[in-house]
Amino acid sequence: MAPISLTSLPVDVVIEVYYALVELDRPSFERSNDNPPIVRSDLGWIRLTQVGHYLRDVGLNTPTLWARDFDVFPRAFDVFLARSQTARLHLHIDLDGSCHDQIMRNLNQMVPRAMFISGAFYSHSEATEVKSRKAASQLVDALSHHDLLNACGIYLGGNKRSFVKPLNTIKAPNLTRLDLHGTYIPFTAPSLQHLHLANCRSLNTEVLVDLLRTMPRLRSLQVTDCALDPARESLEPVSLPKLASFGIGGQYHVLRTLARCISFPVLDPASWNSTFPPRIQIEKTSGEDDIYGSLACFRSRLPPNFAAPAALTLPIEIAPVAGLLALVRVLLSDSWDPTKEDHPSRYVIFESRPRLDWQDSSRSVTEFLAALARLFSSSVRAIYIMGGISRREDMFRPTRYSPAGDRERLSAPLRQFRLVTELHLGPAAGGLPDLMHGGGPSTEIVFPALQTIYLHVSRVTGYPASHDIIFYGDEVGIKHVDESWWAEFVAMLVGRATEGRAIQRLVLQGHLCHIVSKEGEGNEPTKLRSLDLESVRRIAEVVIDERVHCGHASSEAGENAET
Repeated sequence: MAPISLTSLPVDVVIEVYYALVELDRPSFERSNDNPPIVRSDLGWIRLTQVGHYLRDVGLNTPTLWARDFDVFPRAFDVFLARSQTARLHLHIDLDGSCHDQIMRNLNQMVPRAMFISGAFYSHSEATEVKSRKAASQLVDALSHHDLLNACGIYLGGNKRSFVKPLNTIKAPNLTRLDLHGTYIPFTAPSLQHLHLANCRSLNTEVLVDLLRTMPRLRSLQVTDCALDPARESLEPVSLPKLASFGIGGQYHVLRTLARCISFPVLDPASWNSTFPPRIQIEKTSGEDDIYGSLACFRSRLPPNFAAPAALTLPIEIAPVAGLLALVRVLLSDSWDPTKEDHPSRYVIFESRPRLDWQDSSRSVTEFLAALARLFSSSVRAIYIMGGISRREDMFRPTRYSPAGDRERLSAPLRQFRLVTELHLGPAAGGLPDLMHGGGPSTEIVFPALQTIYLHVSRVTGYPASHDIIFYGDEVGIKHVDESWWAEFVAMLVGRATEGRAIQRLVLQGHLCHIVSKEGEGNEPTKLRSLDLESVRRIAEVVIDERVHCGHASSEAGENAET
């Protein structure tokens, strides 16, 4: 088939080509003090306007292209704006942006035309704080002085000192998405479908509930880190009949208040956005009862298979965030296959940010696990603790904490999961094998109904990529099982068999071809040793080998290998 020239295509098809380049090949530049900025060799869709009269005419007569990228090149600012004609603008207020000064000078003319408006006003020094507050004040003032008939989406974010409350309410009758981070600004948006409020310290519960009464079309609600107060008991609940997903965060009294004041039908998993699945986060917990109650009060809003999930994907490790605070997380879902998926296709996130400091992380994890056991031990049949090897502390090895944790305290909540028949483990399960084969003051074994263990070594963590950074940073790749971890795992199998709880099926998957043997301390070389399966074949009734060879030679063949 002979190739087709772009110049022979109909106008509507050429316009589609332009928009494909807008999405895939957006004009880009490096920020600098040069005017104009240093332009990279890639100029995106603009190149087509230089290829013949036909393509140029189509490009020049498609004003929405110019309205989207009018803020890219300072010297072409007026040209782009003129070519955008009356098309709705994509307006971005960026203190470091190449066209910031031109935008601020023309702000009152641009705001009424804007389709999408965003402004990030985060300052990290006194010098930038003054500039940030001035720009934020100008933008909010412009937003509140116009009826925003063209606006479909607004994002405003900044430090709490960046914003000054406007004299007028922002009115956006056609707005469908609003994100406010760092401050609450009064607004009316009856067509709103997606609302995200984060760290809005000036917002109170009654204002929020009254605001939601004006949004009958709301489909997604995210309210996190807002210092909401307990509402009066007489406050009439608001009904959100179209709500498909929510993310609620706060202290227990806030979660309990929001559960009472916001009414919506049981969620439909088919309508969940994979980027923002239902999420419940409890802040500054004072114990197991708070953790239990914070999820229990929303349980009736979840579909039955998530209110009583068959599977838990547990926190891989306890992760330090925001100084000395800790975050522990679990995904509630149906069973899923780590060999085919990176994480469950549908899930609910439940998180806890304890009041406890990093020095008592073992207690934080124990209380979280105890609350999970009270909530879900009667339904859970599979537990997933996936992931590679991280250099941070893992949640199931209390002896690594300072002061040393209590092994029995960690084992106790795990013993409540008496119906678990499957475990899917990776090296990130850390000290869990040591907790599973009995010992300690109690004679009751952990997971007494356990029949199958899937041991899986790969990049699969069980969490979406957007969440992995909290737990892993850039420290984790595909690595082999550590020799000491494998020894613990085999000892657990032996211990359970001795107590009459032998594993029936052991399935080996991923990079389990070798174990890592470390020679000496510090930066001494490591060695890869071939994994000997004879010991586990004598313990498990069935061993299924689905491993993938990594391509490295074992050190027994005379080679040291990087892991």
